Amino acid sequence: MEPKEPIASAALDIEKIKAEAIESEKNRADEIFKIAIAGNLGNDFAVEKIKSTKSVDEIRKEAFDALAEKSKKFEVNSNIAMGETHSEKISKAAMSALEARAGYGKFEAGNQFNNMRLMEMAKFFASSAGANIVDMTESKIAEFAMHSTSDFPNILANVANKTLRRAYDETERTFLPFCRRVTLNDFKPVNRVQLSEVPTPTIVTEGGEFKQASVSDGKESYSLSTYGEVISITRQTIINDDLSAFGRVPAQMGSAAARLESDIVYAILTGNPNMADGNALFSVAHANLTDALLLNYHATLNYFKQFVKMFRTQKQLKGSPMNLYPKYLIVGPELEVDAKRMLQPISADSANNINIFANLTQLIVDPRITDSSYYGAESPNVIDTIEYAYLTGEEGPQITTQNGFLVDGVQIKMKLDFAAKAIDWRGLGKSTNNDS
Repeated sequence: MEPKEPIASAALDIEKIKAEAIESEKNRADEIFKIAIAGNLGNDFAVEKIKSTKSVDEIRKEAFDALAEKSKKFEVNSNIAMGETHSEKISKAAMSALEARAGYGKFEAGNQFNNMRLMEMAKFFASSAGANIVDMTESKIAEFAMHSTSDFPNILANVANKTLRRAYDETERTFLPFCRRVTLNDFKPVNRVQLSEVPTPTIVTEGGEFKQASVSDGKESYSLSTYGEVISITRQTIINDDLSAFGRVPAQMGSAAARLESDIVYAILTGNPNMADGNALFSVAHANLTDALLLNYHATLNYFKQFVKMFRTQKQLKGSPMNLYPKYLIVGPELEVDAKRMLQPISADSANNINIFANLTQLIVDPRITDSSYYGAESPNVIDTIEYAYLTGEEGPQITTQNGFLVDGVQIKMKLDFAAKAIDWRGLGKSTNNDS
């Protein structure tokens, strides 16, 4: 009779093998579900692959293939220029979706990144860069996506840049109409001359010689300055899905850059700095400073007439009249209503009471003017007034990025190279209001 122990032992081995097989299949199913979730491939993909007899490594390869195929089939909107690479199209689509989520754009139909959280985007681009994200924590995925060769950091920076620039462009800069815009090639001091008039041409007799005209000039000098600040997009930003890093914060930076430009320009008007000749911008010596504009219809028009006359009688450096006009009247909020009234046509029975200056002067109101003064400016196309400058090729705020070392993420630096200077006093005037 055969002993019973080997039979019992064989039974135990079979049960053990069954248990191990069940555990192995459970682990395989778990891994397949992780792969499907990481690749955003859906439950159908996972169920289909679980039913197959393929290994996890084979399924992982098929998942990457499915992602690649999905990306190829992805349709982008029609405004994408011809000739863009597949990677550029994907990046542009991701940027568009992020802008829409941040509230600075519209969702595009068919965009696979619509409503995708930052962490999901990080997984997508980390996978595209070759990371095996199945075995990585979200923190490690975010770190890899931010520091690897993936397009993710550039996408985030570009969205921040577009948001910043949009806010900069939309922030009102009231000085633009009466100032001249230029660009400078470097940060060296630049000299601007006040050209005197060219002499009146004289008759040239037959066989006679043309006379050599001499041109005298004054000189004003200034140079660019650099302003800026840094924000960071960290792992925490990605994991927490903090869209303020691309919306509110860059927008505030863009608006701040625009306000800074206005601060610098209006400080010239209100600060009344000395010009190269040693006299204040607005001064008796420059014949561009006058008395009060009284605020009632009859007296105001009389004094505004004197204000206009101050421009009309400005002279060239050699003494010839220039016949300028205050195309812009610039005031602070305190005088806004009075200035509007002063520039409106007067409804009256008598032709003597009609405002002849109506519609000839444009009103500009800016809160940086806090005193009770009126400022006037001729068009910068007629004569130099205030000149504002940017570095050539970098007009307005510029964004640069780098992977952080002290900060675990991407650092975004905003810089603005800007300067402003009064070039010629003859196109600017001031009247102090004593009616208070």
